[in-house]
Amino acid sequence: AALDLRQCTEWRRLALKDVVQLASENYKKVVGLLPTVMLARATLGSVSAGLLAQANEAFEMVLRSLSVLADNCNDFSRLSAVAGELHGYYCSQKAVDAGMLESHRSDSCDFQQEQGGGRPRDGQNRFCLLPLDVPAVSKVAAADCPQWLRITDLTLCLGERVLISHLHVDAPAQGGLLITGLSGSGKTSLLRAIAGLWRQGGSGVIHRPMQERALLFLPQQPYMNLGSLRDQLLYPWGASRASDDAELQAILRRVRLTHLQGELDSVRRWDEHLSVGEQQRIAIARLLVHKPAYAILDEVTSANDAAHELIMYQAIADTCTAYCSVGHRPSLERFHKRRLELLGTDGAWQVSDLSSA
Repeated sequence: AALDLRQCTEWRRLALKDVVQLASENYKKVVGLLPTVMLARATLGSVSAGLLAQANEAFEMVLRSLSVLADNCNDFSRLSAVAGELHGYYCSQKAVDAGMLESHRSDSCDFQQEQGGGRPRDGQNRFCLLPLDVPAVSKVAAADCPQWLRITDLTLCLGERVLISHLHVDAPAQGGLLITGLSGSGKTSLLRAIAGLWRQGGSGVIHRPMQERALLFLPQQPYMNLGSLRDQLLYPWGASRASDDAELQAILRRVRLTHLQGELDSVRRWDEHLSVGEQQRIAIARLLVHKPAYAILDEVTSANDAAHELIMYQAIADTCTAYCSVGHRPSLERFHKRRLELLGTDGAWQVSDLSSA
């Protein structure tokens, strides 16, 4: 019954759309005769064919200009809806960021700092993201490497389902933390919590760097903005120390995008022009451009073969002091020192050291 109702609704919508389109086309045809009728009546039929042609052309130009809003009404309404949604997201994100800073400054989270960790005093379910002071430069000397990611008593819930329960883990001060698990076990949800984007239920504390340009997040599907290839490489932080053409071209060669070296100023729809694997290599190129000390990586090599994956992770390991990545392939273990496996059952998890790293 529900399917029949939906089909009937779709048919009515399409029929109404066809009726409106037919009426609009016939209306334009009828209106197009107005100059001829008006001139014929005004001159009692003694009007030349050339004058009629000029009048019709002028009238059509005016009609087209006046019909811009009507012809693009759907596009304008869609643009208004998208702009409103983006503005709402921007305002809510600013409010969340301001709330985080204010709560940290005033200590409104009521956390007792015990051995660098934290726990709510009143036992309420609350999730807090707190800053750690770390060097913002990449490849810090081993003796100077501080703890950069500490997760304490973290529980994440999606509705009634517990994704992660009472997680305690510290990422290695140098090298990688590899997060593995079955699909739907909460790997990406954990990264969202680390990024401060988790809006579902949960409690616990996450300490991570919050200095500008210290930590770079790379998603599985990179964002390709509208602009030149140079704009793609400089996203999201703009100009950096590696902004001249020679360095950008060297970075493209390193991630095996040699065929794009001469297109730094070409403007294209890069999300359509490049394959997903090439877009992921553009994301690694961004990391090489900005050289953050730390990185959060969500299956950033999933669309690439083993050879390209080796090149990409070697570039990450050479650039960042430490990183945390989600992945499934056993070949990734060589680039990580510790593994967090989400078991997908009642929020269970386990941490193990990777002796091959």
